[in-house]
Amino acid sequence: MTGLRVALVVGGVHASEQVIQIRQGCQVVVGTPGRILDFLKDRIMSLVWAETLVIDEADRMFDMGFIDDIHKIIGHLPEARQTLLFSATIPPGIKSLMKKYMNKPETYSTSSGLSTVTEIQQSYREVDFRGKFDELRRIIDKHPDETIIVFTNTRRQAIDLDRMLWGYNYPARALHGNHDQETRFKVLESFRQNETRILVATDVASRGLDVEDVNLVVNFEVPIDVESYVHRIGRTGRASKTGEAITLVAGKEMTTWRRILKSTNFEIQKGKRTSRGSRRDVKVSASSSSSSSSSPAPETSGRGGGERSSEGGDD
Repeated sequence: MTGLRVALVVGGVHASEQVIQIRQGCQVVVGTPGRILDFLKDRIMSLVWAETLVIDEADRMFDMGFIDDIHKIIGHLPEARQTLLFSATIPPGIKSLMKKYMNKPETYSTSSGLSTVTEIQQSYREVDFRGKFDELRRIIDKHPDETIIVFTNTRRQAIDLDRMLWGYNYPARALHGNHDQETRFKVLESFRQNETRILVATDVASRGLDVEDVNLVVNFEVPIDVESYVHRIGRTGRASKTGEAITLVAGKEMTTWRRILKSTNFEIQKGKRTSRGSRRDVKVSASSSSSSSSSPAPETSGRGGGERSSEGGDD
């Protein structure tokens, strides 16, 4: 559409250029909640004439703790407006948002009836909870030169798993909802440049992740629903390339996994546990000592001789 004036209002960069865009007049504002609230508070912009509100990746907003900011922004909008909400999943918090601010909303789903491309080889393995980490290491050892995304269900698990992998000298980094935009960019750029070969990620943090050369996706935890499963495995097998997706299923997770199997028409093979490859079991600790033990790494471990940060949430 020609002639449409759009202003970008985001944090992490100097606001001066953004202020100029707003004061010159615009028809569309694309922004992050924090910077928009700052501009509203400083009366740099007003939303009293806004006709449409679009909330993109609403579940990610909720996961990252931005939902209160969204409530405040909506308070600056006229009641007579159109509200569009885009979300990969609809958790209870998002349903509450819809009920409070939307008038008889219509729901459209693009996930039902999805079929994945044949280039993705899908399988699952039944393991016990205590053996999951060892099985993950075996899988990684079988793919020594490939890029891998390991998915978890929570930030806490992503952080812990990242530390454990580094404790055994695997080049991994975590990507989760507590990362600010700058940290997220650095992690993704490191992964794209193959400086980091293993990315441990939550569903929400990986939303919009566009890396063509991901060879393998491992679901360390069974996703909560079929939509999340489709989104996860879709990170591999892109641009007409082949890919592989492996799901580790343990204990009570089998109930959810059976529901996913039943809800899809995908060909998902039951695989056997991977035999140990040739990699030595080198465990790196803060004191740089090594061990041949296959037990989980300690809670804190060295990364390249430095200390690891303890960022993350409690979920």
